[in-house]
Amino acid sequence: MKQKLVIIASVLMLALSGAPEASGQWVQTKGPPGPAWFASEGPYLFAISFDGFYRSTDSGVTYSLIPSSVATELVSHPITIKDSHIYVAHINGVFQSADSGKTWVNDTAGLSPDNEGDIAIIDSTVVVAWHNGTIFRSSDRGRFWSKMNLSPKGYLGSLVSMGSTGFLTDSNVLYQSINDGLTWTVVNTSFHPLYLATNGKWLFAGGADGFYRSQDSGVTWQSASNGLGNDSSNIGEFASNGQTIVVAEPGTPSTGYIYLSNNNGASWLNFGSVHRLNGLGVIGDYAIAGSVFGTSRRSLLDTLGLSNVSVITLNHNHIAAFPNPFSQSTTITFSSPESGVAEVTVVNLLGTQVARLFEGELAAGEHTFTWNAAGIAPGAYWCVVRMNGRVVQVPIVLE
Repeated sequence: MKQKLVIIASVLMLALSGAPEASGQWVQTKGPPGPAWFASEGPYLFAISFDGFYRSTDSGVTYSLIPSSVATELVSHPITIKDSHIYVAHINGVFQSADSGKTWVNDTAGLSPDNEGDIAIIDSTVVVAWHNGTIFRSSDRGRFWSKMNLSPKGYLGSLVSMGSTGFLTDSNVLYQSINDGLTWTVVNTSFHPLYLATNGKWLFAGGADGFYRSQDSGVTWQSASNGLGNDSSNIGEFASNGQTIVVAEPGTPSTGYIYLSNNNGASWLNFGSVHRLNGLGVIGDYAIAGSVFGTSRRSLLDTLGLSNVSVITLNHNHIAAFPNPFSQSTTITFSSPESGVAEVTVVNLLGTQVARLFEGELAAGEHTFTWNAAGIAPGAYWCVVRMNGRVVQVPIVLE
């Protein structure tokens, strides 16, 4: 049976090798017509473009332009969202909306805006760091602001949050706050961080020295450049759905190369390119890219055809299917050395989901799931298990 599985996987890999290049997998959508910057929460994807504020409820296939008197002013400014409140750091202050971008409020009490900055929500506190070296925080959703005491070394750059902890770059120096941005302390690094991002408990930092990751709030670091090639020092866009991460080298005025990881940055797959890319987002199982030519999207499952799935043991998770090929139903066997939240789905070769077999908490050990394929067209499919930030899959054939 093991030999048959390997043969099936090999046949599927050969069939997929004739598919278009990864860059051809990005599909133009009916989104913002020009450069766009993205944020998502739940089923909603938001985008700011030169002609206004957009919202999508179908994973970025179509977008609705939300009329707003200030939306066009917010383009190219940092955007973040939490608990249905959208915040944008702007030259004139911090704009916020509680109705999906229809109306905006700009409360500047105690705030001294600057030309550019970054914004993050640390626990429930909104923090903005202006590039001129000043930091402000608000504990009442932006109505009133307090200036924080920090003597920056120069240019305040990237600001991110990880629960109640915040991280900030200052001219290649990394700061950390463990009290919602009230005070900041220096975190020693052996490299010079400029760009920051987070995914779960992982902190990512990029700069001229390369791309790195840390699982202990910056105490220790390891390289996260495996698969990024020469682009590891140019990563400037990052998006995640909590399990799959996509990063990109912004492509103005040239091509922006995009990479994907299913193992929190331990390795990366080439996920194609978008010419003159400026923004990157993730909603559900889709990556979204904005460029001067419009908005595109690509299924995060497209890489199933590019990864080495002829080996059905990945990250110590074992997966198999029997019978395979099958005519009516097949049983998927999956084992994991640890417990966690898991999702088990079946997708076709285009990455479209055709069945959801399980979603919930799984204990460590072996588990079985049955797929009854009644009414499904014969062909090749993948059974995909997502668990604890990892993805394992097995090819299955319905006769």
